Amino acid sequence: MIKVFLLLIPFYLYSLVSPYESLSNDEKINILINQFLNEELKENIPNPPIKGKLQDSSPIVPVKYEQHFSFIQRFKATTESRAQEQQKIDDKYLGDVGFYNGKLKTLKKFYSKDENIDPIIQNAINKTYKVLYGKPKITKLQYDKTKDELTAIFFVSDIYGFNKFEDKNITFDIPTDYKSKFKEIYREAFITLAIKYKNNILTLDHIVASLYGTNYKGYFNEKKKEKIKLEIKINNDIFQLIKIKDK
Repeated sequence: MIKVFLLLIPFYLYSLVSPYESLSNDEKINILINQFLNEELKENIPNPPIKGKLQDSSPIVPVKYEQHFSFIQRFKATTESRAQEQQKIDDKYLGDVGFYNGKLKTLKKFYSKDENIDPIIQNAINKTYKVLYGKPKITKLQYDKTKDELTAIFFVSDIYGFNKFEDKNITFDIPTDYKSKFKEIYREAFITLAIKYKNNILTLDHIVASLYGTNYKGYFNEKKKEKIKLEIKINNDIFQLIKIKDK
């Protein structure tokens, strides 16, 4: 199944430290996508239960003028009372852990399905391309009436200065009777980059120009499309169950 992700690229401010500079472009993309993916998954994981504590766990000591027999009786009663209280705490925590672990198993199964994990992967891709490249735009749009061809240059305006996206020539797939009008108002369009994701390969597929509620596709003129191997890695601790040690 081929998935197409539109890079809506909301405005996020992230910073990269110097170790990223020595990495290849593919390595940067993989690291950041997985980082953003795991961060969002963690946000969807419930907080683990917190085990309660005894109201009073202070040492049981004799009080002034207390007879030894009375102290023994009080010590026994207090110890038994605390043991009962501790048992209730243990039982409640055991139930809370069972409920929590059940939620984690359900979530793990939920995110094992493409239709549920894909939106999070898409968000991670959006943020990554925003950080590395910047904001997608088009410029130098031209309409050749003899060829009925509407062309432009797709580029990404640098925001953070980490990577330079190579400008690309594109041809728009727009109805003939609207091409002249589009040329006049194209600067008002909201530009997004569409990426195909199949068999762990990201491919820069086409761009989308959204204008007054309608989307128009622009295709790269280069025959060879840029491909990036994406290795999705979900951290082991994301869905890690709580284990209770036997007494």
